[in-house]
Amino acid sequence: MKKKLGILGGMGPLASMVFYERIIHNTLANCDNEHIDIMLLSHATIPDRTSVILENRDHSEIVDVVKPDLKAFEGYEVSNIAASCNTFHNFLEDLEKLTDIPFINMIDITTEEAKKHGNVVTILGTKGTLQTGIYDKYIEKYGLEHLRVDEKIEDELMDIIYYIKSTNDVKSKRFNEICKYYLDQGSIPILACTELSTIDLEKEIDEQAIDALSVLTRECILRSGYELKYEKIVH
Repeated sequence: MKKKLGILGGMGPLASMVFYERIIHNTLANCDNEHIDIMLLSHATIPDRTSVILENRDHSEIVDVVKPDLKAFEGYEVSNIAASCNTFHNFLEDLEKLTDIPFINMIDITTEEAKKHGNVVTILGTKGTLQTGIYDKYIEKYGLEHLRVDEKIEDELMDIIYYIKSTNDVKSKRFNEICKYYLDQGSIPILACTELSTIDLEKEIDEQAIDALSVLTRECILRSGYELKYEKIVH
């Protein structure tokens, strides 16, 4: 059965565009009418998720501005909601109380995918994702070890992420170096920020790292009742 999909995007806009493109490129379809019906809300003015978390501000700052989006999804009768932002998943528990439409949990499915490729992972994302440990319970759930980044690399990741947000420049030699460093340590890098998912990766790194946005892309296609065009998500 074919189902409509809701995408809560704008976090950031470039990452949301890349996510939508990946869904289009990876859905088995021969014409417009064979693609998924999608409501994409690019809600770019949602407050910065990392700032809300690190400054210990009330979750209502995020939840209240997203309420109308959930109503819009209900009006369009989507069957699933995907949020193309890892850090945003810190607010998922509050939002799930406001709608009967299920959210696709990117953190859970990404960690489950990582388990298929090894036993040690390194989470690469915003300070909001890293310091709240949002991946930790899923790492434990799937019996993985977590090789954590140090504070210096945390700071570098934030610089890389917010540089992409401000410039839309997706070339980063340093990010490739960070990924390679952890691969050399025997750990699988998880790209746990959708800005990082937009970066041009070296082939060797692209083949070994786990990209949360690509995992979410595959899950959205399958849960919407469509077939994958390729065995591995292309981008």
